[in-house]
Amino acid sequence: MPKLECAGVLVTTARTLPNARESSLTGSTNATVPTQAFPGAGEFEELREQSYRRTVELFDRAKDAGVLRLDFSPHDFPMLLMANAGVVTATAGLAPTTSPRLIAYLLQAFSTASAPLPEPPTFEEMTEVLNRYEPPRP
Repeated sequence: MPKLECAGVLVTTARTLPNARESSLTGSTNATVPTQAFPGAGEFEELREQSYRRTVELFDRAKDAGVLRLDFSPHDFPMLLMANAGVVTATAGLAPTTSPRLIAYLLQAFSTASAPLPEPPTFEEMTEVLNRYEPPRP
């Protein structure tokens, strides 16, 4: 895969995370689905394992193309999903640029090159998010 095409696949994949939330997921618990395992849910677990294998292949191609840091581990990916899920949950409906901005920062952090970031959320948006946010209850 050519370097630019590989970079485009990584960026497109990362940018679909907030769009999936906006188009079909409405509850805060739905934002965490990509970060969880579902033992006993055979078909779902098979799909998750297949997705993981393909994601690892994508990371390997991106490293080979020189667009992803060599020290990036596939085990970093669930951490990134969890971080984004927290942002999606905390900012839902109030600060729509927050998740894409986090994803852009993360892509830059793991990239061998840098790119411009999306606009940050406004002060007013984040104030509203912080005023509304309630930590999960045990």
